[in-house]
Amino acid sequence: MSAVRRLTAAASLAFVASCATVPFATAGIAAPPAPKCPNNGNQYPPGQCKKAEVSSTAVTPGGHETIQGSGFNPHETVDVTLHSTPVHLATVTANSSGVATATVTIPKSTTPGTHTLMMTGRTSHVTNAATITVAGSPAVSHSGSGLPFTGAAEAIPLAASGAAMVIAGGLTLFGVRRRRRPVAAV
Repeated sequence: MSAVRRLTAAASLAFVASCATVPFATAGIAAPPAPKCPNNGNQYPPGQCKKAEVSSTAVTPGGHETIQGSGFNPHETVDVTLHSTPVHLATVTANSSGVATATVTIPKSTTPGTHTLMMTGRTSHVTNAATITVAGSPAVSHSGSGLPFTGAAEAIPLAASGAAMVIAGGLTLFGVRRRRRPVAAV
């Protein structure tokens, strides 16, 4: 047998030996604990049934949002925070099933964009999160008169210059056509 074949055979045997199942004694090894919440076939990984749901995924600054989270310890204290820049919004207590519900007010100073509402259990450290979009409220700036600034003051000069360009183009076209006409002899 050649050296290459012997090496190949030895490597194959080593691979088969490493893949073989070796029985071991299970005496004294405790079974893993049952999951805190049963898997109904729709959560992955199994036993991870904590989740958060919001009443609406879009809210305006100063608006109200209801968030409900599950998977907490029964009667656990749960903190609700708004993230991008963390702002504590509420503290609630989970019910006997480990479900916590809070209705919070989104601060008026919240910048428009995507934010995360988080519920965190103080003893279990379970964290549930839901993404919300904070819509921008129209910014109202004021002119010196105390009235809201609508932008009409800038529109008038633009409209006037546009009208002047249309008139100038019409006069130019009229003048070019008039020059091209042959003059009739008298």
